[in-house]
Amino acid sequence: MGKYSFDETDRQSWSTVQRKLECCGVDTPRDWSIIFPENLVPVSCCQNLPVELGALCRNLFDERIIYQKGCYNRLNDRVKNRLTIIMYVSLAFGLLQVIGVVLASFYTYLLKIGQGSNYMVVQLKTLEDDNLDFKISDRELQLTVLNMIKSLHGDFGAGAIKTCFKVRYCNPTTKIIIFKTRHGPHQFLSSVIPFINKLQDKKIQLSTLYTGASMFQCYKFIQSYQKDLVRKITGTISEKTKEKMLNITNVLNF
Repeated sequence: MGKYSFDETDRQSWSTVQRKLECCGVDTPRDWSIIFPENLVPVSCCQNLPVELGALCRNLFDERIIYQKGCYNRLNDRVKNRLTIIMYVSLAFGLLQVIGVVLASFYTYLLKIGQGSNYMVVQLKTLEDDNLDFKISDRELQLTVLNMIKSLHGDFGAGAIKTCFKVRYCNPTTKIIIFKTRHGPHQFLSSVIPFINKLQDKKIQLSTLYTGASMFQCYKFIQSYQKDLVRKITGTISEKTKEKMLNITNVLNF
């Protein structure tokens, strides 16, 4: 402010600031009294007057003519307003990111529950001696299938299905098996079924009977399938064999 009288650049700067911020002086219009006598201020302090560098106007305390607020306070207010806007914009972006993470987590959850599951009902046939119960474990079946998937599709296929793949050998008499996996990786499983032809050094054949999206659907299918099978051969088997054929071991807990 002290250079206003003789420095053109200083006059231009003050003129621009006071006109744009609608202010006068640093703190109040009285700040100009150290330079101009008789209540005079630069014309840029005056409302509704054209700006002319070096021009002055009067009526220092008339708020209808002179901007009464100092430029420091005006600038401070403007900075605060800008910071408030920036803060709200940042919060909005942060909220959008949180919503994105929540939606992504919810989508992942949906894939893990029943909506993303795929069940396959398969029948095992022993080609050497089909009349004997085939004593194998769920774990043994699972490893056989996973090894075949790795053999045909490599580590990618095995890795894609391994964490979501389960096996249940639910009836040794009818040799019904249920495979459970997620939709997507189930394609690896479907592709290897025809190529699994050996288990416990015995020649076998796997045939897909049914695919469904829920365990309950598979349970109903197996019940119906085994009843039809028993009905067809009911005159040639004992009651004990019928009971074995109709048994479904822990299917709904799978």
